[in-house]
Amino acid sequence: MSSVETTLTSASLDALPARPVSSSVENSSATESQGIGTPSVLIAMPKFESPQLRVDPVLNTVILEYRDAQSGEELRQVPSKAQLKLYQLHQEQYKAADRAAAEAKHT
Repeated sequence: MSSVETTLTSASLDALPARPVSSSVENSSATESQGIGTPSVLIAMPKFESPQLRVDPVLNTVILEYRDAQSGEELRQVPSKAQLKLYQLHQEQYKAADRAAAEAKHT
């Protein structure tokens, strides 16, 4: 929670769309008796949701991506790009070995 608070500045709040959220004070009998209107708080909505899931169709693997809420820059992904590259290399080697074995049976 503290990381979210430190990354939001007043300049970034002005650039984001906001939606009103009712406060828990609105049901209070003290505010009703004083004639005070319903208080609301504006919450800044991030431009980019994080984390996100996507599927790599070539590797048939789910990838979890963490992005910066303001810029959309990818901060981290699981599995990492290096792991995906190794996985793809392993699949290619496995398919090549399979093809070689199939050709050997036919000859």
